[in-house]
Amino acid sequence: MVQLTCEFEGIQQKLVVIERKLRLNRGHYHTQIDALKALLPKSEMFIIADEKYDGCVGPVAGAIMPTDYRSAKLVARFRYGSPMEKLTAFGRLMLKGTSYRNQSPYGRYLIDTFSRLGIGPRDCVVIPSADLDAWESSIAVAKALGSSSPRFYLRFLSHHFGEPSKPLRLGRLASVTKRSADNIYLFTETEELASFFQSTFDINMNSNFYLPCSLYFSEIKSREDLNLGIFRVGVFGAPRTEKGSDRVIPIIRAVATLGEVGIEQSHRHQRQAHGQTGR
Repeated sequence: MVQLTCEFEGIQQKLVVIERKLRLNRGHYHTQIDALKALLPKSEMFIIADEKYDGCVGPVAGAIMPTDYRSAKLVARFRYGSPMEKLTAFGRLMLKGTSYRNQSPYGRYLIDTFSRLGIGPRDCVVIPSADLDAWESSIAVAKALGSSSPRFYLRFLSHHFGEPSKPLRLGRLASVTKRSADNIYLFTETEELASFFQSTFDINMNSNFYLPCSLYFSEIKSREDLNLGIFRVGVFGAPRTEKGSDRVIPIIRAVATLGEVGIEQSHRHQRQAHGQTGR
């Protein structure tokens, strides 16, 4: 995260934000746009969203159509799927007249869009909700443009990389990890998820790339305005240990303790507990 901020500091650059599933002001996708605007205020931002985007965070520079990635999905099934999936995918590819060689979901579209916007090597592309489609497309752009390619910052939020089928996921991961480019940087939110990617897939990722989902930067109040007697923590979705869900309760208890006894006394209690339990 420090790397991303420092590279923009003091320089007027173009920033392309790709949120393929951005349609409405629901979910977390639209919040990422405002968070990046606040994080990188000196950049000129361009948004690429879903074809059904309703304009909730302003105009967009482009929209990714389903036809841009459906053929690539068939190619993945043909290469890594079960025998029946391979047969079905092969037939559909032949009917479409599409090659069954490696294809990126929307790399060709990004190349054309970057050319129209004048995106070059000094500029950056951030994909806050990256998946395998995004990684494959980024590789296609980086390989095609070479030294003229922008830098890509991909943040992965899920251990399945947006691919629910395990055989397809493992096959596609093996391919992208071999072909990924030096100007593609991989991030995730938590240390636990970064460790999971390293231990399970041998993929090195930077952790602690946080963008607020529930609060806009402009709405955060000063300490004096807050009611320090009560705080609420909302946990949404199923527990995910690879993202540190098992630490939620201890963290809440620690915060509550700090509010009750103060920081210094809390630290003393923790040291005493550590000496008593040996943990």
